[in-house]
Amino acid sequence: MSPKLDPPRLWITRTHPQAEATAARLRDLGWTPVVAPVLQIRRLDEARTDLSDADDLAFTSQAAVMAYAGLIARRDSRVFAIGSATAHAAREAGFTAVDTPTDDEWGDVAALAERIARASPRPAMVMNPTAREPAADLAEMLVRRGVGARSVAVYETIKATLTAPPDNLFGILVHSPKAARAVAGLVDRDLAQRLCVWSISEAAAAPLRRLGFGRIVLADRPNEQALLEKLRQ
Repeated sequence: MSPKLDPPRLWITRTHPQAEATAARLRDLGWTPVVAPVLQIRRLDEARTDLSDADDLAFTSQAAVMAYAGLIARRDSRVFAIGSATAHAAREAGFTAVDTPTDDEWGDVAALAERIARASPRPAMVMNPTAREPAADLAEMLVRRGVGARSVAVYETIKATLTAPPDNLFGILVHSPKAARAVAGLVDRDLAQRLCVWSISEAAAAPLRRLGFGRIVLADRPNEQALLEKLRQ
């Protein structure tokens, strides 16, 4: 009888706590997740004074929920969450009026903007606590749809202390251009040629293309659900 092979090891590069949620999904798909974030979260305490007037909030990440909750005690705002994990984080933080997306909307900023614009009652003003360098401008999308909105940076991502890739990898999951740039600084060409990359978007893949990875697979839509669908295939 042939020896049983361990499932291939995939490097999860995204920040905590999102990395752990991704790891659980990978295990369900039969992969071995290796959590080694290339970025870490720093809350922006100076944002506190800009956050007190929100009746409707929109969160595009768990990190934003955690940062906002650490700055403001108010929990009576209606919350629109980009995905189930973000919605769960909002409920865990004490919010009770949390709007959760359907499966086909999950993890898509444009779909979140559409959902908010269709909400009843329609929001007068939506605050989007977000990263200092967000991957997409939700407030701008909402304004285009006739909804008042503003974004406030409540956290930033900075380089983690990781100095080398994990060992014995089959591939890498990349969730953002900033993470991709950090990965590019850790992986040399020899290693890259032996690895496959699954990227959430072309923007996230672009910093890695010059390294000559064996294969770069793009999600059909810029969200983790679509990214994991590529792994199922």
